[in-house]
Amino acid sequence: MNRMVDLHTAELSTITYCDAVAWIEASAVETQRGGFARLCVDVDGGAFDGVVGGSEPAVLLLHGFPQTHLAWRFVASRLAHTHTVVATDLPGYSRVRLLLSNRSGGATVSRTCVFVMMECVTAVASWEPLGAMPCFQRSMTMIEPPRAEIDGIALNRIRTGSRNTSTVVLVHAVGYDLTYWDRQIEALLPKVDVVAFDLPGHGRSAGGPQECRFDRLSAIVAHLIRETGAHPVHLVGISFGGMVAQTTVLAYPELIRSLTLIGTAARFSDPVRAAMRARADTIRNGGMASVLQSSLERWFTPETMERRPDIIDRVSKTVLGDDPEVQAAIWDLIANDFDVHDRLGEIHCPTLVLVGERDPSTPISASAALAEGIAGAEIQILPATSHLATIESPNAVNAALLRFIAAH
Repeated sequence: MNRMVDLHTAELSTITYCDAVAWIEASAVETQRGGFARLCVDVDGGAFDGVVGGSEPAVLLLHGFPQTHLAWRFVASRLAHTHTVVATDLPGYSRVRLLLSNRSGGATVSRTCVFVMMECVTAVASWEPLGAMPCFQRSMTMIEPPRAEIDGIALNRIRTGSRNTSTVVLVHAVGYDLTYWDRQIEALLPKVDVVAFDLPGHGRSAGGPQECRFDRLSAIVAHLIRETGAHPVHLVGISFGGMVAQTTVLAYPELIRSLTLIGTAARFSDPVRAAMRARADTIRNGGMASVLQSSLERWFTPETMERRPDIIDRVSKTVLGDDPEVQAAIWDLIANDFDVHDRLGEIHCPTLVLVGERDPSTPISASAALAEGIAGAEIQILPATSHLATIESPNAVNAALLRFIAAH
């Protein structure tokens, strides 16, 4: 029940009535009221990987093509307060044989269930196997995310929201990508113009270790800002993205209207730098899997690790897919080349510093040093939050961002 399965190579390409019932019944074993549990169930030689949590009644969430169960992450987190939630990766991510119906007189499932698909919602009071049916097959045209040459790099970026107001540019953390700003984009887009991008060597952006220099990254951010035609912008960065944001505002102050720094620092102690170099060596020698667990434990509180396996699953898949050479180069970069503490007085734009009260990577003391070094900067401590506040406490981050941006 606890092993991970590569569903890209799963042989099972159909789901039957019995499979679905087995999945729902298996969820009863793992469910804890109000929380989530990791669930991986073998069915007739195939494997279903997903998350389950909540209380009665049950909701089975099956994704569409070509998503995974992560497409349901917002729905699952909200339904978990009132329902048992099962969100599963379908075998092979490709096609599903639907062998369920709600015709009266059929076999009755012992639990109240709702069968949900991305394009079809069917309330199922009783399910009846329909026998052999052709698999759902869909022809699809994959839409490539927009990529453009930004300062010589094919940079993946998105832009949404209102063009008739101020612009916000979001810079993600090391190892992540622009999609991890999803909760912030959702909150910001009714109010402002929002731009997010994948750092070089992350997500769908090109680039390798050679791009891992702060002057290079700052130049790329500046080029992207100029491309918007809407500068100066509100620049927001988290963790490593906050370091890039600091070097960008120092090099290109005319492009920045305000600065928001989340879970970041202006300098690190020698022991921390040594730990970063050791981390880089570990990644080069053992790949991303060698640092996954220790990273998760620094990024999230134990409560989030226990209650939100959907978040942990999503982050784990991203980290394991990262380029080890790029990640190692960034940790060496921070350890060897990042210290802007003595230049904080050169930052004159309005600045907001956000920090989780339980952040072990960039603790409150590091954020306090940032706020003290930048004239007029304000600091806000986020309760019950670790390092990646945008993911762990999105509502608190969004409220702070909306308030600060509206004021400036």
